[in-house]
Parts: sequence; structure tokens; C-alpha cells
Amino acid sequence: ASSTTEGLLLTLMGTQAQDAPTRHGAEVQLAQLSVQHGFGLALLELLLSDRVDQQMRQLAAVLCRQYIDAHWSREKQNFQEPEVSDEHKLHMRAALLNALTLEHSKLRTAASMAIASVAKEDFPDLWPDLIPQLLKMLPA
Repeated sequence: ASSTTEGLLLTLMGTQAQDAPTRHGAEVQLAQLSVQHGFGLALLELLLSDRVDQQMRQLAAVLCRQYIDAHWSREKQNFQEPEVSDEHKLHMRAALLNALTLEHSKLRTAASMAIASVAKEDFPDLWPDLIPQLLKMLPA
């Protein structure tokens, strides 16, 4: 994992701390990280890592969906800067599809909700191969 991802994991863990000052500091740090280029990819890296605790992976998935809802498209009413770059969108779509194969159903559910958020904005014009990719994942 990259140092960015490891730092993000420590921040996520801090948001779950019992100690209020620690938790508050981590929440402030998370808010700062959430507007940095690559935040969504870092969340997905945590989600896909089998070396990360399931609770933190699930939190990363939920935050990723929130990030997508806020930063994916300028056309959305609740859009917040910065917009996810086209290159990152490409990588995030692929990572979300990979997350559908994860072992834990809660992680797959969270990934599917994030995919639905992306599909609402991008399908079919910007994600024309979504359905063929999903069909390939179905067991024969």
C-alpha cells in the first residue's frame, strides 16, 4: 500500500476512536484528505486490500460512495470541488467492479451501491461496457 493509503487508513481508524479529541482530529484530517486528488482511488485501494480490517474496508466503501456522490460530476446539484479526473474515473470504475468479487457480502453491497452512483451519472454514454462487464462476472 502507498504511504497515502496507509495514512488514510490511520485516519479512518482515528475516526473510530473512543477518545473524543483523537476522533475529532481524525475527522478534520479526513475532511482535508477528501478534497485531495486521488482520495477516491485511495479509498478503493483500502476496500480491495485483504490486509485491512473488514470494518475499515466497509468504512472506506461508504466514504467512497459519498465521495462519488459529491465529486463525480459537475452536473449534480450537490457537486463539490474538486471533480474526479477522467483518468481516475476510469480506474475507479474498474476497481469498483473488482470489488464485486470480494468475499464479504457487506463489502460487495457497499461496492454495488457505489457502482449504482457512478452508473447513474455515466451509463450508458461514459460507461458503455458496464453491462457486458457485469455479464462476464456472472457464473456460467
